[in-house]
Amino acid sequence: MKKDLDDALKTNIFLEDRLAEMTSENDSLKLALENCDRRRPLYHPTEASNQGEASSSPFKTQLEENIGLLSEQVQELLTQRKTSESILQELKEQNKELQNRLGFMTQDFNTTKRAIEEEKSRWMIEKEKVLLYQKQLSQNNLMILKKNKELDSELRSLKEGYQIRTQEASY
Repeated sequence: MKKDLDDALKTNIFLEDRLAEMTSENDSLKLALENCDRRRPLYHPTEASNQGEASSSPFKTQLEENIGLLSEQVQELLTQRKTSESILQELKEQNKELQNRLGFMTQDFNTTKRAIEEEKSRWMIEKEKVLLYQKQLSQNNLMILKKNKELDSELRSLKEGYQIRTQEASY
């Protein structure tokens, strides 16, 4: 997109330079034509009827043709300039539209990024809670196992004591 804009600007500058050259050349040819008219003897109707069309100098005819060609070229350059200006305007509008879209996309990206970071933070807090809970459960399980072993040991010693008393009583 930027390359198209640069190309359009370069083309516009080229066309402006070329237009200036053609205008300058056109002006110099007009000046030369005026000089040619000044050097020509004054018009006499009798001479004109005798000489007819032969009174026009070939130089003047060539100058008039060149002026005509230059005028056409100037018109063509003006048309090209208008075209390149309209293309440039379109490219500027597209650039503005793309910048707006980029702004919206950046905003959307930042909103999504914040939402993801918040969700990640919530998950980390939940993870810490779960890990703490698991640690507490593990400690409680160890305490219960220890208490269970103590109770098993006490039960065994009570059973042994009971068996000893029952054996003594039976004797």
